[in-house]
Amino acid sequence: GIYVYKANLTMTGGVVSGNKAQSSGGGIYVTTTEMVKLSNVTITKNEGSSGGGLYLYRVKADVKDCVISENVSKGSGTGVYMSGSTWYFKESGGDFTNVKFVGNQGGEGCSGAAVYMNSDVPETTFTNCLIADNTCENYSGGIYSAAGAKPVLIDCELTGNYAKKYG
Repeated sequence: GIYVYKANLTMTGGVVSGNKAQSSGGGIYVTTTEMVKLSNVTITKNEGSSGGGLYLYRVKADVKDCVISENVSKGSGTGVYMSGSTWYFKESGGDFTNVKFVGNQGGEGCSGAAVYMNSDVPETTFTNCLIADNTCENYSGGIYSAAGAKPVLIDCELTGNYAKKYG
C-alpha cells in the first residue's frame, strides 16, 4: 500500500486495493504529519492487523467522496483506525464527507469495523456517510468511539452493521 511519515498526503482519484501489512494500515498508513487529503479514492480489499483500509496516527484527515470497503483486520478499525491526535497537533481529527464504509470485516480483536476512534481523537465529523454491512467480532460493527473521542454524525445512514457483543 502507501506509507506516509512526516509528509502530507493528497490523493485525488484512484484505487488502493489488495494490499496486506503484517502490522497496521494495509491500504494506507499515515503518521506524524499535519494533513491527509483523499478525494474520489476507493480503498478496498486491503488487510492489516488494525486499520486494514486506512490507518491514521497523529494526523488530521479530510476524506471526501471515497469508498472504504471490504477491508479485513484482526484488530480495531477495519475500515479506518484513528489515534494519537490531540497531543501532537492542535488541529487534528478530521472530516469525512460522502464516504461509504461498506462490508469491512474485523476479527476477534475488532472494535469498530467501519471506524475506530481512540480516546485521544478530537472532534471528527461524518457528513452524509453510509456505514453499512460492516461486521465485527467484538464491539461495534459501525463506529467505535472510545471515552473522550468526539464523533459528530450529520445526515449519515447506518444500516446492516453487526457486532458480536455491543453496538
